[in-house]
Amino acid sequence: MGVTNFYPECITDFCMNVAIKPMVNQIECHPFWQRTTDFEAVKEFNICVALHKLDEKSSLMRLSL
Repeated sequence: MGVTNFYPECITDFCMNVAIKPMVNQIECHPFWQRTTDFEAVKEFNICVALHKLDEKSSLMRLSL
């Protein structure tokens, strides 16, 4: 099981209240938004981080321009 874009306080709260913890938290990361606190938060629960980035072909990126 995995989760997507859970911020540190959300992943901590989630893990404290479920029987089966996620294995992965997929987060957006790029040079201007490195989210280092997310990496620290998941270490406590042995959760891996999978990174993804938005590009020019992504509808989310186009909406943010």
